[in-house]
Amino acid sequence: FNINFTETAGVNLAGTAFNLSDYILYNVKEVDKATAEANSTTRPTPATGTKVSAGNFKTTDDLEAGAVAYFEIVVFMPTTVGNEANHETDKQPEITFYLDVLANQKASESDHFNNEYDEAAPEL
Repeated sequence: FNINFTETAGVNLAGTAFNLSDYILYNVKEVDKATAEANSTTRPTPATGTKVSAGNFKTTDDLEAGAVAYFEIVVFMPTTVGNEANHETDKQPEITFYLDVLANQKASESDHFNNEYDEAAPEL
């Protein structure tokens, strides 16, 4: 999957334009089913997060048919961020996150004829 975003800049209390993606961090980790179901997410420290503006998270997990993988995604603003991201009331920034899930057929899989039915499909 990929994490993508779009945003609208805001203006901080000092009158400077800023993007939330320059301050917001995220953390993604694979978890077991019990952790995923318990919703036991804890906020990571700033050292464990990645800046949203640094690029998209991508995983290349290779799952067998019927397999399941669970991921925990935490998006947060560190407490170390000060007024540089404190917006004026009428110039509020906005950020929207998208989670894209993509899949390719594994070469080992096949339909009832053979494993070449999607040979011309593009790689994702």
